[in-house]
Amino acid sequence: MKTPLQKNIYWTLLAIVGLTMLVNIYLALGWVRPDAEQGDIGRIFFFHVPGAWVGLVSFLVVFVASVGYLIRRTQGWDRVAVSAAELGVVFIAITLITGPIWAKVAWNVWWDWDARLTSTLVLFLLFCGYLMLRRYIAEPSSRAKLSAVVGIVSAVDVPIVYFSIRWWRTQHPQPVIGGAEGSGLGERELIAFLYSLGVFTLLYFVLLIQRVSMARLEDSVELLRRERRGSHTAAKALSWLLPLLLLGGLGEAAEAAMVPAQTAPDQGGQGQPDPLAKEREQLEIETENLIRKRQELAGKNERAIRHMMIAYATVWVLIIGYQITISRRQAKLQREIDQLS
Repeated sequence: MKTPLQKNIYWTLLAIVGLTMLVNIYLALGWVRPDAEQGDIGRIFFFHVPGAWVGLVSFLVVFVASVGYLIRRTQGWDRVAVSAAELGVVFIAITLITGPIWAKVAWNVWWDWDARLTSTLVLFLLFCGYLMLRRYIAEPSSRAKLSAVVGIVSAVDVPIVYFSIRWWRTQHPQPVIGGAEGSGLGERELIAFLYSLGVFTLLYFVLLIQRVSMARLEDSVELLRRERRGSHTAAKALSWLLPLLLLGGLGEAAEAAMVPAQTAPDQGGQGQPDPLAKEREQLEIETENLIRKRQELAGKNERAIRHMMIAYATVWVLIIGYQITISRRQAKLQREIDQLS
């Protein structure tokens, strides 16, 4: 049980995160300039990418905690692993929801089965399977041991997601940070991005603290139940098949994602026009392209605000809803502990 001091510290940290998130919204929506090519819809970058970053970090935490459990066999490592897995699923869900909202304006499609999207979806499904697997196994030691193995194997997809845009041709742009020559962000954009990255990381660790605390309550309730009613059956017969099926899907999805995009055939010139006429024609084409691009950008900006509000609402609803859900589950578990004690 948390002491009053611990509760005050936690809620103070949560309030600080809330205030810094409000600053983050101002930086992303008002302070940075619209993207030169995408317009205002490009502002989604400042929470879509940090959300994905936190999700990947969370699954790496699962990997480390799972290794720690297999080495030390202490329940604390298992609590961290399951808490990080649940949070990773939440943040990757945010990524998979906000990404198509952005893509609809930027690419004119909701979804494209490129390597980054496919590997991210597979990662999400793997850890959904991880959480489902834990519900099938009643015996704590067996559950923690098998979950640790699945968590380690599933985390192999994390570097695949991260390096996918470097290894294969994808619809996603090349890395903005640490990419090829000419990549990078402007001064304001870089400040806003790093700030957003820090805020999301802080939010993640605050939520992780609360989720680990809830896992401790879950273990206490489970122990009290077992003392009262005895042990339940160890596991359902097909539980071990679930991670294998998901890993089989990973191989098929990765193979589909690695199919290179077809390039347009090279079209050679059919003659040698007059140099001045060719230059004039090229100038007219560039002018038409510029006008068309400006018109397209204006049309995108008309939809950008609506899409951004939907995306931002999605982020806030999922994060706040998850935090409220954890708080309610903690209160319910504490009441059950009081009844069983």
